[in-house]
Amino acid sequence: MIVDEYLQLRQQLESDVQKIEKVIYSIEQTHYDLSQCGSVFKGFEGYLSSKDNIRKKSRNIRNEDRFISLSSKTSQASRENELAQETSDAQANQFAKKGYTSKTYVQKLQKR
Repeated sequence: MIVDEYLQLRQQLESDVQKIEKVIYSIEQTHYDLSQCGSVFKGFEGYLSSKDNIRKKSRNIRNEDRFISLSSKTSQASRENELAQETSDAQANQFAKKGYTSKTYVQKLQKR
């Protein structure tokens, strides 16, 4: 009986964490949409050339820029990064089997 209560509580907590992570993800998206010329994370160099067309332009946010979402291992951004890394690793292994070098220059730079 205690185990059932524990499992139910755990499931509820996991559900709550997922909801909070979705809210954080959407707030992060809103932050980047509203601060196109600069932010604490990226710097404020955009204000030096703050033309109206730059401000109005919608931008896609890379997962690497989602510092807050990436702080959680279970967030959507973290899972997308892990999937991309696994795909990249699989492709690198495929090239290595064919006799190509296993690490490209870009991959070596990313390790630094």
